[in-house]
Amino acid sequence: MKILLITGSPHKNGTTEVLAAEFIRGAHQSGHDVIRFDAAHKDVHPCIACERCHSAVSACTFRDDFDELKDEIIEADAVVFLSPIYYYGMTAQIKTVIDRFYAIDSQIHKNKKTALMLAFADTTMESAQGALASYYGMVDYLEWEIVDVIAAGKSQTPEDILNTDFPKQAYELGRKILGEVKPEEDEKTVTSLNDLVARLANFSQFAEEALKETEEKDVFLDSADFLE
Repeated sequence: MKILLITGSPHKNGTTEVLAAEFIRGAHQSGHDVIRFDAAHKDVHPCIACERCHSAVSACTFRDDFDELKDEIIEADAVVFLSPIYYYGMTAQIKTVIDRFYAIDSQIHKNKKTALMLAFADTTMESAQGALASYYGMVDYLEWEIVDVIAAGKSQTPEDILNTDFPKQAYELGRKILGEVKPEEDEKTVTSLNDLVARLANFSQFAEEALKETEEKDVFLDSADFLE
């Protein structure tokens, strides 16, 4: 199953990267594919509410990196948002991407799971309230199922967050967000074993009948006859 992870940090080795790495590790452990979109390192133009996407043209005015993302959003089984908090909300970069959801609004309602991960230096939840309110309002409108929200406070540096339980929480979120997928190899192995058992049972029955016939007719059967 497919998970889309949208990140909002411009720092490649910051606190949110710790959470991203652990989340992806957990998701892979459960057999899921993760598509990562780092909004701060992409060219995504802000929505200008021109309504072209909802006109007869039915397409966004801008041709940019959102083009590579929109199909991933539509096809994803789960969408996860990951952002640091700089000033009482998710970063401008990730909010720019979210605003562009407007162009595909009718195609992304329902049938998705979602989660939010935040990292911030504040020792209280005060600075996270704006991000939480925005996220809850959006997913309520989209009718997505929230699996978890991780608010990693007191996490100004990677060292800070590594000394907390938050990386473990991110890993567990990756594992559980869509449940575990049974590898196809296991299913093939079970099928092969079942087929082998059935063939052996048929062979045993054939051999028994052949030997009985041999005794009755007093003839010799070559061993190759049993393997035809």
